[in-house]
Amino acid sequence: MKKLSALLVVLALVFAVSSNYAQPQLKINLNGSYNLPMPDLKGDILDSAKTASGDNYGLKMGYGFGADGKYYLGKKRNVGITLALGYQMFSTSEDTITYLPGGKNVKMKLNAFNFGVGVEYAFMPK
Repeated sequence: MKKLSALLVVLALVFAVSSNYAQPQLKINLNGSYNLPMPDLKGDILDSAKTASGDNYGLKMGYGFGADGKYYLGKKRNVGITLALGYQMFSTSEDTITYLPGGKNVKMKLNAFNFGVGVEYAFMPK
């Protein structure tokens, strides 16, 4: 418990000291996510097998991770360039022997990259 208290005091001091300085020129953030599919992806394996067009992929859940960064320009650092990159993984596994004759264990996966770029302007009143 003492170690945790000491760590919190050190973190508070770091934040207090760093808040007196200007905005950093480069920021990098890492993130993770738990994803739930939208209606076009979710459903049951049976629903996908019955329809000729395969309206959905029968996915149940997914995970993702990514990073985004900002690089600020100029002396005031109020204009920044943003860049984001992410990776999402959806998957499902279901035994179709109860649904279809001669069924088997079906595994479905969907992996997707997302990429974003932009410009940010921070209003700095006098």
